[in-house]
Amino acid sequence: MRTTTKETASLLETIRRPKSRSTLFWWLLDNYESVVEKAAGNHICWGELCGHFTSLGLTDQRGQLITPANAKRTWQRVRKEKVRADAQRAKAEAEREAKAAARKVFPSHFRKEWRPEAASAHRSPAAPSAQLPTLIMEQTAKKKPWEEEGLTDEQREHVKSQYEAIYEDFAFKDQHSNPRRIVRK
Repeated sequence: MRTTTKETASLLETIRRPKSRSTLFWWLLDNYESVVEKAAGNHICWGELCGHFTSLGLTDQRGQLITPANAKRTWQRVRKEKVRADAQRAKAEAEREAKAAARKVFPSHFRKEWRPEAASAHRSPAAPSAQLPTLIMEQTAKKKPWEEEGLTDEQREHVKSQYEAIYEDFAFKDQHSNPRRIVRK
């Protein structure tokens, strides 16, 4: 049994707009933007509109004439449905954009002639010291701060302990930011 184009269109229209909603609901949903624009935030007087709805042949879900209370409830349902449909549409659009972005192939930022540098398997023992803070690097070339003249034994011990604490803190952070490198004193 074959269905005609007209029957198919009627069937699809019934699926799109089920009879579980009134003709007033579908009319308000179709004209949502216009109704909101004309109302401009003002109270809608549903009693005055009921006569116009009847002249358009609009009815409630049971096929009866529209009352002001019924029209108001229907408008509230239309607004709720509009928010739901817009959220669903936005979600679907976001998913489409995310899929499109995932499929997009970005061009390389490297030039054709670029080649990586050869990596050496052995690290030089000077590598950790090359990363010491500038202050400590400058101090290693000079006399140690606790070897300066004019310091008491107590001051020497204090300066030396501070220096070692800074060095240990740096070594700890360096070791944990690059676990393959072990920094030793």
